[in-house]
This record gives sequence, structure tokens and C-alpha cells, in this order.
Amino acid sequence: MGRIQSPSSINTFNQCPRKYYYQYIEKLETKPNIHLVRGNVMHSVLEDFFKTDISRLSDNFEVELRTIAHELLRKFWNEKKDKFDSLDLEDEQIDFFYRDSETMLNNW
Repeated sequence: MGRIQSPSSINTFNQCPRKYYYQYIEKLETKPNIHLVRGNVMHSVLEDFFKTDISRLSDNFEVELRTIAHELLRKFWNEKKDKFDSLDLEDEQIDFFYRDSETMLNNW
């Protein structure tokens, strides 16, 4: 059976077929960066978000779902604090990416 393609792998191939080859075929290790760490956090947020028991939501479900999503972001972001710290970025840069992630959740 062939490899199942993700949106990320398709984007990688479209951007640079050689990068796709190294990353997905040869499976060479990539150096951590803010985009990989944040992407991992966001995937975890969405994965847990879709496990939410919606039977407990009230009529104010939009606010409740937004709160749940942001609590998950905070939880997973804090769990990866050591990864963010290892990226050698300024606190302001990490704060920018956190706020940008909040905006992504709000727009989603």
C-alpha cells in the first residue's frame, strides 16, 4: 500500500519535490523550527477538540467551544515550552506566534 498523503506533504511536494523526497521518502531528520513545533501543537489542539463531548454544551455553545479550543492551545503550548525555548527565539517572537495561533483558532 502506498503512502497516504497529508495536506502538509502535498504542500511540501508542490513547494519543492526534493524536500519532499528527503522528508517523506528518505525520512531525514529535520531541524526543529517554530513552524514545526507550532504545527505539532495545533494538530494536538484540533485532535483533542474533536473529542469534545458536545452533549454537555449549552445554547451558548459557540463561546464554550471557543473557550475549549483556547484552553487546549494553552495546555499544549505549555507542554511544548521546552521545545519553544530550544528554538533560540526572543520571548516576543514566541508570544507573536502564540497570538497568531489564537487568531487561527478564532478564524477557524
